[in-house]
Amino acid sequence: MKTSLLGSFLAFSFTLVSVTSALGEQLPLMERGEAEMAHRDYDGAINSFTEALGFNMNNTAAYFKRGQCYFYQKKYVEALSDFEYMLKAHPKDSQALLWTGTAHAKLGHDHKAVEFYVLAMRADPQLVVQYQKGQAQSGQKVEPVNPRNQGAVSAYERAVAQYLVENPSADSGNSAVHAPEAVFKSDIAPFGSDPDTTLSEPELKIEQLDAAIHDDPSSASLHFRRGMVNKRLGHVDKALADFGEAINLDPMKSRFYLARARLYHEQNQPELSLADVKKAQSVDPTVPRRINFDEDKTH
Repeated sequence: MKTSLLGSFLAFSFTLVSVTSALGEQLPLMERGEAEMAHRDYDGAINSFTEALGFNMNNTAAYFKRGQCYFYQKKYVEALSDFEYMLKAHPKDSQALLWTGTAHAKLGHDHKAVEFYVLAMRADPQLVVQYQKGQAQSGQKVEPVNPRNQGAVSAYERAVAQYLVENPSADSGNSAVHAPEAVFKSDIAPFGSDPDTTLSEPELKIEQLDAAIHDDPSSASLHFRRGMVNKRLGHVDKALADFGEAINLDPMKSRFYLARARLYHEQNQPELSLADVKKAQSVDPTVPRRINFDEDKTH
């Protein structure tokens, strides 16, 4: 009887492994790697992204995502190597700069961490605005990076301070930071806050955005901005369509996923909301591990 049960279990296990392997083989390498990342199978994801690089050594997305996997495994030297490779192709990519800075911070290279954080802020000044808003909302200093990366917090704070010395007009006390034109160009909102609040200026009209998208249909940020306006107007389907197009055009922007996650949450679709939150966390080390959209409404 025991032998029979054992034989049945082994047969079932073999079938399950075979089916899983078959499914894995059917998925494109990058998609398979992303799915493995989502399930925290970082070894499997690393293998998938490495295999993808075997077909195209210039696949910077594969380097970036493999670097993230190494980072989550606390293999910071390997992660740093992959992030730096991406920076060779995209030296002003703010996300690559942030991850590189965080990897340096985890290795104890505080000076290098500050250097790369400042470069990220120069590439995307709204990172500083975002940080300042987080401080103002909480009444205390807020971790600008994921809580699991606590070693990078002090370096990030120093980077903010250095950036403000270089750019005093960026201080939150200066109203120019919140000018409509600055918001229109940046479209970044603090993590966990409702980004609709950045779109209250009368200049941001659907008609203007329609015209801008007609002239530049490949602009992810324009689709995102129109999605925010559509959401505010109660046009849920149009907002979801715009967020989806923004993600398709630029899948490395965490704010796109977070905006859609919030909307899914408000539409009582928790599974879709959680999937977008996880995706945002996978592409951006500064996204908090825990996001409660209901709590955010109280701030």
